[in-house]
Amino acid sequence: MKPSDPMNLTLWSTNWDTLYYRLRANFDGLVGAYCKVPAAKERDGRAVYRDGCSVHDVLDKGAEGVRVWYHDVSGLAEKIDADLVIAADGPNSKIR
Repeated sequence: MKPSDPMNLTLWSTNWDTLYYRLRANFDGLVGAYCKVPAAKERDGRAVYRDGCSVHDVLDKGAEGVRVWYHDVSGLAEKIDADLVIAADGPNSKIR
């Protein structure tokens, strides 16, 4: 078969719940039905999941990480310094 033959393709798919709960299990230990929560390791850092927030600015601080400004559901503006931030605040997100 030629590589462009559609019958020779392997397709993979998932859904948001599977991805969400797998990431949360590995990120902050949320127990879900999709996978086991991995055992903590000594080198693991601290993870924080903030639901209901909208990120409005990010500053790259180089080797010091990032600073993120966001609004919570009450509209209160806050900031956080972190090594890694995943701003998954929806399809109208200003941060991608």
